[in-house]
Amino acid sequence: MLLLWLLYVAIVLFQVAYEPPKNVLIAETYSYEDWRHGFALYGAWTQLGWVVGLLLGFLLVFLGLNNTTLLLVSVFLSLLSFLFSVPLIKDPALIFERRLVAMDKSVNLVQRGVMLLSRIGLGSDVKWELGQENTYAFCAGLVLFSLATSVFFIPLPIFFAKTLALQTSTIFALFLINSTSCFLGYTLTLRNANNLDATATIRRASLFRSFLALLPIAVGIIPLSGALVLSIIVLAVMGFFYASYSVAVLSLSMEVIPQGKVGLLTALVGIGSSIGCFVGPMIADSLGFQYMFIISALCFFLGFVAFKKFAKVAPMW
Repeated sequence: MLLLWLLYVAIVLFQVAYEPPKNVLIAETYSYEDWRHGFALYGAWTQLGWVVGLLLGFLLVFLGLNNTTLLLVSVFLSLLSFLFSVPLIKDPALIFERRLVAMDKSVNLVQRGVMLLSRIGLGSDVKWELGQENTYAFCAGLVLFSLATSVFFIPLPIFFAKTLALQTSTIFALFLINSTSCFLGYTLTLRNANNLDATATIRRASLFRSFLALLPIAVGIIPLSGALVLSIIVLAVMGFFYASYSVAVLSLSMEVIPQGKVGLLTALVGIGSSIGCFVGPMIADSLGFQYMFIISALCFFLGFVAFKKFAKVAPMW
């Protein structure tokens, strides 16, 4: 058990170290106008790999392979990933796209200020909005969304097993539906990446998830067939909205997080996730699953409020 614990910690550390340079690499490979396309393309391919991995794991278990063999398959696939990365992944020749975006936003702010002052100087009675995004609200929204997601999803298999008495294979199938829906969400986002309103997307995803997180409360009081249909709908819609949320958050983080601090995104998401991993099961065990869903929905809604404040600017007369 100690060896497995150390191995898991090492895997998480490498995953955390992987995320920030991956985000910078995508941002610097694509122009600012194509950032959302780049992140959506990456998300679609990685989610497809996740779905295929789940299917492969399910098939290998069905064929009677033991856990040692599954780990060896995972090691082999990781080795292939490393070997492919050597010839296929290259640093951009020039790294300046994020600097240009920061300069453009500063110039845009100054331009709006000059236009406001000129109109006031001409005696015009105008109302103008001048301001910058609230980075602290954005960071708070990231933590709250990640926290709510962990509170909801970590104890969910136990909820299905205890409340509905579902078999492991059925629970596996429900989460496979969630992952497949997420892949479809990435695919649709990829097709409409240039028209994606990132700020509106993260607010919409948080608000809809706050509503969806409450629906499983009804699972324990309706017939099994209806409970399964409701569970499929909730997991499918949640996965679909997460895809557009992920693309929007990654593109926005490249804009608002300062140079040299890109790891802040991964740290904030990790903080929310780790707290949720601890709090979610504790709430479910001590208070019941209904309160767990309510608290998750509340955190999603607070995330919506934070993201709404992130894009709100103060009016100037």
